[in-house]
Amino acid sequence: MECSFEIDQETASRWNFPPSSNHPSEAATKAQELKTNLHLQICCLPRIVVDSMMEEMTSGATIQDLAMATSQIENHWPTTGHLIIKVNPQSKIARTWLPHELKPTSPPVLIQNCVRQGINTVQFIQLSGMSEHVFVLFAIEKPSHPDDGGFVVPPVQKTSDRDSFNFGPSKVSVTLIDREGHPIG
Repeated sequence: MECSFEIDQETASRWNFPPSSNHPSEAATKAQELKTNLHLQICCLPRIVVDSMMEEMTSGATIQDLAMATSQIENHWPTTGHLIIKVNPQSKIARTWLPHELKPTSPPVLIQNCVRQGINTVQFIQLSGMSEHVFVLFAIEKPSHPDDGGFVVPPVQKTSDRDSFNFGPSKVSVTLIDREGHPIG
């Protein structure tokens, strides 16, 4: 499965993502990584828990409600050895997570250091069925102080198709919400 998302110029500027480039220098890339003030993370959530949460959501639930509820679900990767994740595999900033790096209790995969302004691609190479898992891309503001928890931002895209993970290209839209689910700014 492959999905793409776009970080437009305005969003890249706001969150300090570097412009797209086929040949970024290593020094420039490392310097930019330190400035990016947003964590982008891929989470793997148990479908049964997500389905239960969705059933409990009221019909008037907002995207902020969905993001807040989803962010409270514990990350749980498939059995070790059944998944490979590649981010921007055709670029100089590519990153691959091999099966031994994705244990069931591993934390979400942080991808902000391998994405840039423009179209970004994530490949999920499934070595077994993944129907019991839901993959979510979250954006979380990096805390300004080490003790801060940051703010949760809505997932880039939600799919309602239960049997496949066909994500079309989407634009990242950023709406900060506080811990109670209220928009900031």
